Amino acid sequence: MISNGQEYYPPDGAVKYKGEFANGVYSGRGKLYYPDGQLHYEGVFYEGLFSEKGRLFTPGGKLLYQGYFHKGLYHDEGILFAGNGEVLHAGEFNHGEPVVD
Repeated sequence: MISNGQEYYPPDGAVKYKGEFANGVYSGRGKLYYPDGQLHYEGVFYEGLFSEKGRLFTPGGKLLYQGYFHKGLYHDEGILFAGNGEVLHAGEFNHGEPVVD
């Protein structure tokens, strides 16, 4: 059963996760936040891990990766960015590693 909800960081109550749950774990669309409230990840979760399409951000709020994930790792098509916004790799990833021809 899928339900919507939120999870909070103790003890201050900052939002840790907002989105869908299944069997008590993140599953479906959601947003994960750093303790300071900055967005960490937004996209799809499966069994608590980043899955399918999403965007991952640094603790400073910069886009680190956008594309597809499998079992929490970069996988299939995506773009990996440096801290200055420069594209480090655009294309295919396999289990977290860039595929280089």
